[in-house]
Amino acid sequence: MSYFAGASARPTDLGRVWIVHPLFWDLITWGKRIGAPIYDLGGVSAGTAESGDPVAGISDFKRLFSKDVADIADDWILEPRWLPARMAAAVSAGTAWIQKIAR
Repeated sequence: MSYFAGASARPTDLGRVWIVHPLFWDLITWGKRIGAPIYDLGGVSAGTAESGDPVAGISDFKRLFSKDVADIADDWILEPRWLPARMAAAVSAGTAWIQKIAR
């Protein structure tokens, strides 16, 4: 099983309440019941709660289940060549202009 697309928000007036933990526990026990051999909680950041990392709290929570961390992907940044990028932007702007006129 894999938890790959999720988000949560913490009510600011409740302080440090771990509101999502029961939901995770329910998902994990459901996975166990259906025979899933693993439960992947998704990515973790390198920071900890003390480091000021904005997602460190959830990463610290995920690390409570296992200390094993596997690098499975990298972030890539596309830096296009300036001339083709400018030409593509011009074509896009021209297309938008033509569509606006045609209406």
